[in-house]
Amino acid sequence: MFGLWKRYLPRALKQRAMVYWYDTVARMNTGDDLLFLNHGYSGPEPGSRIVDMPPDLEPHRYAIQLYDLLARLRNWHDKDGLEISCGLGGGMMYVERSYRPRTMTGLDISAVSIAACRRRFGGSSLRFETGDAQAMPFADQSFDIVINVESSLNYPNFSAFLREVDRVLKPGGSFLFADYRRSDKVAKLRRSLIEMAYDIEVVEDITPGIVRGLEFGFERKRNLIDRHVALPLRGIVRGFAGLSDGRDEEREQFQTGVKSYLMAVLSKPKGAAPVGSALSLGARSPAEIQVAAAPT
Repeated sequence: MFGLWKRYLPRALKQRAMVYWYDTVARMNTGDDLLFLNHGYSGPEPGSRIVDMPPDLEPHRYAIQLYDLLARLRNWHDKDGLEISCGLGGGMMYVERSYRPRTMTGLDISAVSIAACRRRFGGSSLRFETGDAQAMPFADQSFDIVINVESSLNYPNFSAFLREVDRVLKPGGSFLFADYRRSDKVAKLRRSLIEMAYDIEVVEDITPGIVRGLEFGFERKRNLIDRHVALPLRGIVRGFAGLSDGRDEEREQFQTGVKSYLMAVLSKPKGAAPVGSALSLGARSPAEIQVAAAPT
């Protein structure tokens, strides 16, 4: 069902459907034990301790390791950070606790998710705003670091999103990105990132680590659905999560090469022209981009 609506619904209806869905997920999170919605990342062994974390975050290990894969590549001290599509706020909370940016702001199109974040993290320094990743409610050059994890595949206009990233990012700032596509769409995703005309430090295929994260996090994901979702809706939610008949269909699609997962670290040159301007059209070719081997 989700594959059909993603492929065939008009953009406007698709976006409304996604907002409604994430509003519903936020309302289901009555026990506040759901902080992340990403696939997770792991090394080769179950429980691989890529990141040391306190006991209260240990249940979220694999989802956190995906965030840390990006966050550790930047010095956040005295920086203003933005997470686009912050969801239920777990990634922001982890970055703030572990890397201590000067400020950390989260943006999400789901007003219900933002209300849940404000309630849950109301005593912290985290700031949350409702808004669209393709038309953000922030002034130009407001942030030093922009992070976006496993959300962009749902944006109706990915190019508009990249233009907004460029608009709100300060010269010299960093864009940290992780997401997946069907494998036949990955070349287009790479081209879109290259056409930003940023300094691209890393583009990595991290699919093997995503497969392991999905495998090791499978039981917790299934238990969360059974605990929070009413029986008549469990089939729909399991479909969204890629689970059915005791199988992790999403993991199988990554294992068989149907889907691929990329991470990228890009730096905005000082004095760079905005995305889409005449100066930005002279982007480098793929041969000029460092494509690192997938982490193990």
